[in-house]
Amino acid sequence: MPTRSVRSLASVCAVALFGALLFCLGMIQQVQAIGLSPPTIIIDSILRNTSQQRTVTISRAAGETGNIYIHVEPDAIDGTFLSTNGVEDIVILDGQPSVDYTFTINPGDAANGDYEQKLRFLKQAGPSGAESGGSAVAVITGVTAQILVTVGGVESLSYELFSVSGEPTEVGQEVPVSYVVDNTGNVDWQPESILFSFIGTASGGVVDTYEATDAEVDLVTAGTLKQEFDLRIPVDLAEGEYGVSATFFYDGVQVGVVESATTFSILKEGTLAQAGELESLTANKDSYGRGEKIKLDAVFTNTGEIAVDAILISNVYLDGEFVDLIRGQEFDVNTSESLVMTEILEFDDAGEYTIEAYVEFGNKKTRPEEVSFTVTDEIVLGDDGAAAAVGALGSALNTYIGLGVLILLILIIVILLKRKKRKDIEKQRILMAQQAQRASVAQPAAAQPPAQPPTPPAPPTPPAQPPA
Repeated sequence: MPTRSVRSLASVCAVALFGALLFCLGMIQQVQAIGLSPPTIIIDSILRNTSQQRTVTISRAAGETGNIYIHVEPDAIDGTFLSTNGVEDIVILDGQPSVDYTFTINPGDAANGDYEQKLRFLKQAGPSGAESGGSAVAVITGVTAQILVTVGGVESLSYELFSVSGEPTEVGQEVPVSYVVDNTGNVDWQPESILFSFIGTASGGVVDTYEATDAEVDLVTAGTLKQEFDLRIPVDLAEGEYGVSATFFYDGVQVGVVESATTFSILKEGTLAQAGELESLTANKDSYGRGEKIKLDAVFTNTGEIAVDAILISNVYLDGEFVDLIRGQEFDVNTSESLVMTEILEFDDAGEYTIEAYVEFGNKKTRPEEVSFTVTDEIVLGDDGAAAAVGALGSALNTYIGLGVLILLILIIVILLKRKKRKDIEKQRILMAQQAQRASVAQPAAAQPPAQPPTPPAPPTPPAQPPA
């Protein structure tokens, strides 16, 4: 075969192989691993036929989304000491970065010596059949925990007093107290007694104590970390805030003291029966103009056993900055009652607003809810604004009409007064004329000329004679 043809065939094969590789890479999405912490666990000493527990943290890869389904199994050969305690499948939920997993080590009758045990964590397909994490092809990956175990040795008592804390309760009730102990030895341990002291935050001193005996204190299992124990302490504490300390005794000797990092409350009777939920928080629109009324509705449900007084508390944020706190009206809410708590707000500054609100009820408060909306530069008169404008216009018109009527009345009064004045002047003139006339009639008679006798009538004219 000519050399040129061989080279051409080789080139074609290389291109085809490269294309097939790209195709395969495209079909199989990138496989994202899971994390394990710590990857190696060392158990310095464990006695035969005894158990110890250890906990590891399984985490998702950075940027990976969706539920992660993981199957847990001890190695068939190098995992005979290990027990999953019946929990063989775990899930890292979407949005959850990691989960803790606790397993048990028991060597049984194994001979004294050093052993390596392996516990595998394998990613599995989810319920829908696709690989967890969203991959299109079911590629199983995982991680293996290495457990180095030393069986035998002498008994080792090793423990650490980790913490103590109190829980809220009511006056006259026992106080719930919990404490946490690490047992890093290879034998179980039990304190002889624990002295609990309750410190009032107001006084700063010890107000009551109680000593729990070994009959009330549980056994701390060998080789197990963060073991939590709960007790109910019968002490009589008044309403207020308290801290608690625990002093541990063993073999007649004080072996350690731990104090609570936080305080707890003794509440008035009936407080713990209070419960409520802020069901929703809504605004009537998504966008408003400056000065426009904003209707905020919060639905609160009393889920407790007694009636409560409830108040809506609203924190106002403008463009991410806190600007105001608004306390609403107080309402009486009966048991099992749902109430709509309404607030009417108005803002003059434009921007993006967020209302973070919760309900205070009794001595408690609900989880907060949020609602967001925009206030624009546009000035908008809503129904209330239009009504107010019409009312103002009507008020102005009424004012002007009233002034007009008043002026008209004044003019009428002035005209009437002027007419009355003219009538009075006319009456006075007539009166004066009448008085003058009466005065002229009243002059003496002598002043008048004497009366003349009447003139006798002339004799009658004789009739005319006829002509002769």
